[in-house]
Amino acid sequence: MSVKDAAERFSITRTNQTLTSKGSFIAIDPGGNTGVATKVNGVYKTETTPLPDVVFVHINNGEWDAVIYEDFNTGGNISKDGQHTLKLIGGILALCWRKDIKPYRQMPQERMAFLARANGILKKTTLKSTNHEKDALAHLLRWEYNAAEQVQD
Repeated sequence: MSVKDAAERFSITRTNQTLTSKGSFIAIDPGGNTGVATKVNGVYKTETTPLPDVVFVHINNGEWDAVIYEDFNTGGNISKDGQHTLKLIGGILALCWRKDIKPYRQMPQERMAFLARANGILKKTTLKSTNHEKDALAHLLRWEYNAAEQVQD
């Protein structure tokens, strides 16, 4: 998909640093406790789960225009949590392939500029959120901001 096609598909408009995109999106911060952030009909929702099945059900049962996930890398040995993360990413990619959804990979540092905004959104809710939820929401906000420039895997 070209940048122009992506811009038209998601009706991207920037107004005072705010990006409005139409569609349904899910962002995943995988790990031992996985953060999930969704945006459907303009409403953000987040949750944390230790169960890969919950993430897979979200992807499988949703009608997503984009699946954003945080990638994993290591320079050496891999821990038990790291193995869990890699398996989770494999499941995410398999479901995206099965449902014909293009996955969008982000590295952990790509969310950093959007953590404050994510924290502000989460503080407006009455429910307590986790850092995993904040990280997933930051990935979603980053993707929305740069949607027309994303490189698909």
